[in-house]
Amino acid sequence: MHSSTSSKQAEDGKQTEDGKQYVLVKVDDDQSSTPETTNSEAVVAKEEPTQCPEIVYKVQYKDFSGEIKGTKLLDEPYKLKKTSYGDAGTPILEVLYSVAVWFPTIYKRAEKGNLLEKDEKKDEDGKEAFDERSMEEKELIIHSELIIKALRAVVDYYPGQSLLGDTITIKEPFSILVHHRKELQEYKEACGDAETFHHISVLQKYLEDNLGDKIHEEDARYLKSTPVATFEMLWMLFKPGQDAYAQLDDQRGGFVVQSCAPTAGGKFGQPSPLKVMLWYLDYDGRMVGRRSYSVTITPFQGEREITSLKVFPAKFLDGNSALSPRARLEERGQKFYSLLEGKQMDYKGYSMAVEKRPQRYHEGRVVIDQGSFYTYAEWEETTAHPAPALDVDDDETGTCTCDTCTEKRRAASANTKWGSYEGIDPRETPSLTITKEDGTVDNHRYFLFPRRIMGFDLKSKKWQALDVDNCHAPKIAKSAIENLVLPSDKQEMIKALVHKFSSSTRNKKTNKADSATWSADPIPNKGEGQIFLLHGPPGAGKTFTAECVAEFTSRPLLSLTCGDIGTNEVSVEESLSKWFKLAEIWGAVMLIDEADVYLERRDSNDLTRNGLVSVFLRAMEYYRGILFLTTNRVGHFDPAFFSRIHVYIGYKPLDAQGRKRIWLQFFSKLEKERGEEVQVLAGAKRYILSDDVLKDIAWNGREIRNAFQTAVALAEYEAEKNAGKDEQGKLHIELRQDHFEKVVEMSDNFKKYLATVSEENHGDRGDDELL
Repeated sequence: MHSSTSSKQAEDGKQTEDGKQYVLVKVDDDQSSTPETTNSEAVVAKEEPTQCPEIVYKVQYKDFSGEIKGTKLLDEPYKLKKTSYGDAGTPILEVLYSVAVWFPTIYKRAEKGNLLEKDEKKDEDGKEAFDERSMEEKELIIHSELIIKALRAVVDYYPGQSLLGDTITIKEPFSILVHHRKELQEYKEACGDAETFHHISVLQKYLEDNLGDKIHEEDARYLKSTPVATFEMLWMLFKPGQDAYAQLDDQRGGFVVQSCAPTAGGKFGQPSPLKVMLWYLDYDGRMVGRRSYSVTITPFQGEREITSLKVFPAKFLDGNSALSPRARLEERGQKFYSLLEGKQMDYKGYSMAVEKRPQRYHEGRVVIDQGSFYTYAEWEETTAHPAPALDVDDDETGTCTCDTCTEKRRAASANTKWGSYEGIDPRETPSLTITKEDGTVDNHRYFLFPRRIMGFDLKSKKWQALDVDNCHAPKIAKSAIENLVLPSDKQEMIKALVHKFSSSTRNKKTNKADSATWSADPIPNKGEGQIFLLHGPPGAGKTFTAECVAEFTSRPLLSLTCGDIGTNEVSVEESLSKWFKLAEIWGAVMLIDEADVYLERRDSNDLTRNGLVSVFLRAMEYYRGILFLTTNRVGHFDPAFFSRIHVYIGYKPLDAQGRKRIWLQFFSKLEKERGEEVQVLAGAKRYILSDDVLKDIAWNGREIRNAFQTAVALAEYEAEKNAGKDEQGKLHIELRQDHFEKVVEMSDNFKKYLATVSEENHGDRGDDELL
């Protein structure tokens, strides 16, 4: 069906058959009285004098490329394939309909040759004709300055909807008006101006006439004992600025709604999915700020329980204190924020799964330091866990993440509603709690933090995405240093030298001692560390000494080997620089175990070794912290190292008294930690501490530890096998003499075997002989 152009044209100042006076008006293409593609003069029927209507209806025609082909004024709301002419002027509201049209073209064969020529269809007035196909969208244009003023007063956050300019254009379903209908009503009643009251009433009546029934029905669904919603009106749930719950990292998290809109991807003839834009707080290694997140809800039939949706307003759970996760999320956020300055923690649980990386179970000490992760982690790790883009742009001014653009956005948002949620430096802002004027406490910013935080596993020496909920304050064993099998004077010297590095005397902002250790070196930042050389046979307590010092100073222990540092001169320099820098940032006790390869005497015939030694010497000179070097070959050291080491501690093989002391420490530890389930029988302790056993079995500290663990494992296995549970169902374990006898016998047999094997035939011996 073609669009008709039935209005009568008349010359300026003449009357038509109906006796009314008409005026000839020249208009642009997009305001012509009939859809046209070229500039023309059109006659618009305009009765004089006239009063401008409060609501003006207008239709504009677009082809399938989106080009506007013409506009037309209407007397009433638009209905497809039914149009008429109305009046013009400056109304309170203007309703603009966009209609898709099709211009049919006939191709016919030319008279000469085989070519085809285009024959455009014309209407009765000789203009290019078109068919109306579908109504694409409807817009409400607000001309009333009074309504515009009211909207600017009641709307404090609505990204994607501009409230600037002389008019405001709002697309159907007019969500900003629906979301603020209560505030507009309150403004109308309080304004005290009759004209403002009237203009807002006109707007409200239009909404009521067009959406009122659907809105009231949806509101009623929200008030049910189990609130439900329909997909058609789902947008009503998501008012920008309100709190919401959505899944993040496989768990419900806190968010703020930014906007929602249909998205591409719907099936033909079906409604498009609804994309809800959210934001939460995250840390990019420098600042805390807002990070974008989106959830797409696919269309569904009928009603659906609101709290079963992938994202929903927080108020539907917060009304029930037993179900609301808000308090837990605020507590978790408080922990997340406190960890951003970098802390040593005990971790027990699974890491966070990211993309193709599965969850892994971790138990032990970690250092939480998201900032250092983005700076020092390997490329593969930062690719799997890229720095979050704090790119929330409420005004759509761009999403570039460079420092300049980011700073511009932060400055622009500083005085906005969410200004206090941007550019937060954890080192400068110790708390995010806000105390309001009425004395209540607001922890809303904590509510918005995620559960995932980056940390360094000190055992595997790998960065991991960790769960904040699995991080716990470390159980520091400050008294462990008393268990060192060392003369008391050496213990006191170690304590004196590391005292200034104790965490209790450190400044949290600078990570330096409040009263800095005095350095005799005239060059700044040089020679400020404390370097210990521990030398002696294996198992004499060298590594244990470093571990005890770490506990005594409440610092993390960063234990490295040549495998972690490398042996190539170039890579060693880069690696040492990274590890020393991390140790300084964390205030760690650094241990380089079996450091012989870096300390060996230089040789004019071995340039590679010389390069390694020189690099290590230079790095060690400027390290500001506690460094332990262990070796079994102190006689092969390069002389240059001796002048750079502060303390030398030599370890001798354990004598019977030293071994007895270590055995007693393990018995004491077992009784303290597992005394309720493990009973150490008197015969077991008497056997292992007898003079004959201590004298004959010359084990070092590491061998004693391994033997003790093996004996306990044997006792546990027997208890489980025999179902030795008490009345409460707890496993009852007895550590007996025979458990230690088996371990001693196994070790004795192995050492006897080694004694009988000569170097010449060792490779020819089979394992059967050992077994």
